[in-house]
Amino acid sequence: MENWSMETPSRINAENIPQTITQNPSELTLGSACTENAFQYPALFTSKSFLELSTCSWSRGRNANENIQPYLRGCKWSPDGTCCLSVVNNDGVHVTELPSELYQGVVCGDRIIDVLESVIHLKETGSVYDFCWYPFMNSTNPPSCCWLTTKQNSPIQMWDAFDGSLRCSYRGFNAVDEMEPALSVSFTSDGRKIIAGYKKHLRIFDVERPGREFTEQKISSSASSISTQNNLVAVGSWNTTITLYNESEIGTKKIGDMYGHGGGVTHMKFIPGTLKLVSGARKDHRLFVWDIRFLYTKIAAIAYQFIHIDPYWLPDLVNIISQTR
Repeated sequence: MENWSMETPSRINAENIPQTITQNPSELTLGSACTENAFQYPALFTSKSFLELSTCSWSRGRNANENIQPYLRGCKWSPDGTCCLSVVNNDGVHVTELPSELYQGVVCGDRIIDVLESVIHLKETGSVYDFCWYPFMNSTNPPSCCWLTTKQNSPIQMWDAFDGSLRCSYRGFNAVDEMEPALSVSFTSDGRKIIAGYKKHLRIFDVERPGREFTEQKISSSASSISTQNNLVAVGSWNTTITLYNESEIGTKKIGDMYGHGGGVTHMKFIPGTLKLVSGARKDHRLFVWDIRFLYTKIAAIAYQFIHIDPYWLPDLVNIISQTR
């Protein structure tokens, strides 16, 4: 493991993936004869047509705790758009693949809804706090196909997306040399480092040096969520604030704070190609879109108590792909 390395591949584009996606899922169009069968979005999405393409559900495993409901805790598209990574309470981590016929970009309203099966299932024990894909993941480049998880009483772990094997782990230790689980985790935009959020610290690991080597910066509150874009790092906290840092000045000098949520910030995501940040919080019915140039709330939309968002495919619109509780 000490000699493990990953070459940072070039950014993903449709030409790099033979016989796969040539069009973003958000750009899927309906055949003219099928438009009348499509369900229309609520008022927030008046310019879009909504069509259910596939579904997936989970039940209690054979050895699962009967007193714990296996609800979906969140899911994230892979950067190349070929599969989805999901975390299910009391049932671990699942990877499902997008049906190949959807790569064509045209679907019919009366098509049979696909039932997605898990191609990889990791039966994690304990609560998974956070997870993320390697930002340059490309199915045609196997070394780049991996994701990170951080969970209760465990270090940050990197998993192989082809066979579900454990590649390596990154361990953070406190002042008395006790291993601490990270509350949140994210790759930097260049994929070379891992930023992990803890109760009072941010710890930065080198991707190519797994183990317990890290740099550490103290923060004022627990880092419940992290999102990165270019040299920007947004850190959400249980004290309802979002703090914006420059990557080279994490924990030492902040760009500013954003306020407005009624509960602890549970998830954030930069909208690719923009200076907008989407955030959701616990016990807060609002979904915020921030214009980070001015550090103020630009849009407030109706959401649920706990939301999980992935605007990867929708640069101009927030795509809520899962909600729980």
